[in-house]
Amino acid sequence: MGHNLKLRARQWLVAKGFAPNKSYSQCGEDLLIRFLFDLLGVSRPSYIDLGAHHPSYLSNTKKLYSEGCRGINIEANPALIASFHRHRSKDLNLNIGIVAEERDGETVEFYVMNVPALSTFSAEEARRLETETSTRIVDKVSVPVRGLSSVVEEYRAGIFPDLLTVDIEGTDALVVPALARTPVERRPKVVCIETLTYSESGAASKLVDLIDAIVGTGYEVYADTYINTIFKRSDVAHRNASGA
Repeated sequence: MGHNLKLRARQWLVAKGFAPNKSYSQCGEDLLIRFLFDLLGVSRPSYIDLGAHHPSYLSNTKKLYSEGCRGINIEANPALIASFHRHRSKDLNLNIGIVAEERDGETVEFYVMNVPALSTFSAEEARRLETETSTRIVDKVSVPVRGLSSVVEEYRAGIFPDLLTVDIEGTDALVVPALARTPVERRPKVVCIETLTYSESGAASKLVDLIDAIVGTGYEVYADTYINTIFKRSDVAHRNASGA
């Protein structure tokens, strides 16, 4: 296809509403992830999205899904999972929570808040939110929980998808051990984790210890959007930006 024909095809697609550079993430993380996979020569990366929350809004995996990639979405809130079944039907969508491996298979009370993003397995956190903010508990439901390594073993034969993206409580205690116990070649090539936290006063700070822990399992920081940090597995070589 000649240059002019390519240009006309692109213009036609844009006119029809196709947006190749559209981002669904909070700060463009999906565009950075897509670019990194292009550098790694992975055209159809698989993914596992922990704390997926919504099939498209503030999603790090929606763009990949729209390009034909497939993966696993994990969302603990039963009220949110139905939307994934409707709009991400070609993915595997699991209504479970992620806990330490020794609690795999248990059922735990989940506190559904009127701000869904603040829903939590922690009774202490739910009560703190009610005391200190306008957030309220609207429901309490029993949700099955799994260890991350157990999920990967069951659905991926012990091999992580190419991308692991995480927005759940207790990332340092739940995700880092799962990466550490997995053989290097079976770990995700790319990891995207929320590394910003807020104090009760609203002050923001970076989770430096979490970043160091991920690096300590064999990763290097590729990009940071302040809210999220994107890591590349250190042993995975990439081409230069020109594609050579």
